[in-house]
Amino acid sequence: MILYTKHIETPIGRLFAAANEQGIFIIDFVERNGGIDKIKQRVVKNHQAILVPKTHKNLVILEQQLHEYFEKKRQRFELNLQFSGTDFQQSVFKNLLEIPFSKTRSYQQFAKQMNMPLAVRAIAKANGENCLAIVVPCHRVIAANGLLTGYSGGLAAKKYLITLEQIGSNTMIQSALF
Repeated sequence: MILYTKHIETPIGRLFAAANEQGIFIIDFVERNGGIDKIKQRVVKNHQAILVPKTHKNLVILEQQLHEYFEKKRQRFELNLQFSGTDFQQSVFKNLLEIPFSKTRSYQQFAKQMNMPLAVRAIAKANGENCLAIVVPCHRVIAANGLLTGYSGGLAAKKYLITLEQIGSNTMIQSALF
């Protein structure tokens, strides 16, 4: 399979994205632990892919929607996402999409949402394997005490995203009222 790749600049760092006609396969932080080479190896392994640094219409759409998100003009992404990982991991990723914009869940609450209250650690580990950063909102999962924990883009990026969504939500609600 051929996946077309692009770097996308955001306020919280550079992202590496890969897509083809089927959809978006990866959105990950270039500075993630292990760096870009590790990300590329994971994509090649998970999808038996050949990476081609060339733009593709799905990458253009992704970049546009990410910019709208950071400009507080988008709360929900409309992309064809291609999940990778075990069935369990994919289930976690799909459930992350159910956490509403501007809301957070503790790992315990998220495990209960998945009807797996005893699987908190396994769910947290799967959450950390999310290859579709920002779009699949793993940043919305926090510690039970309200503290921010682990995020592939770093805790500063996680805080930025949560704050952006809370401010964006309030701005959108206020403008709808007037």
